[in-house]
Amino acid sequence: FRLIAEHVRVMLDVPVALVTLVGSDRQFFAASPGLPEPWASEGGTPLDLSFCRHVVEDGRPVIVPDAHRDPDFRDHGAVEALGVVAYLGVPLVNDDGHVLGSLCAIDSVPRQWTARDQEILEDLAKLVEEQITLRERVAEMARFDAQRALIQGELAHRIKNIFSVISSLLIVSSRTETDLEGFVQSVTGR
Repeated sequence: FRLIAEHVRVMLDVPVALVTLVGSDRQFFAASPGLPEPWASEGGTPLDLSFCRHVVEDGRPVIVPDAHRDPDFRDHGAVEALGVVAYLGVPLVNDDGHVLGSLCAIDSVPRQWTARDQEILEDLAKLVEEQITLRERVAEMARFDAQRALIQGELAHRIKNIFSVISSLLIVSSRTETDLEGFVQSVTGR
């Protein structure tokens, strides 16, 4: 995720790029190159400091050329706390169609985002989505492997128990029977 966010910074010539996952009360940074401290170390922010939450809520790109002049964003907490002036964010969607977060570019000065800027961001967002899908599948396979190992262990335990029972039957029968035919009938009967 960091590599993709770094590409956003270089390709769009912005100081900050984020890969965010938005929860019910917080946004988490999967990557945050260029983000100032203390936010970079904290790995996320409360939602009142998140432009990305609007991407998730709306399910579509959010384009803010100048937050100071935008009535929806001029009083947003991220303008003062994080220095967000220009923002371009696109949704990150999983295979189920659920918007998980945003890939975004942030500038500290006003900026007119172009259609090409948005296209670049959307193309890179597809790479993030592919990585998310891949990671989900790997996690699913790991859960499946763990479940399979548990079942195999249980089967091995049951088979050992069956062999213990059979061994006990053979030992008990061998003590009371002296000929082969009597031994077979004794074991079969038990």
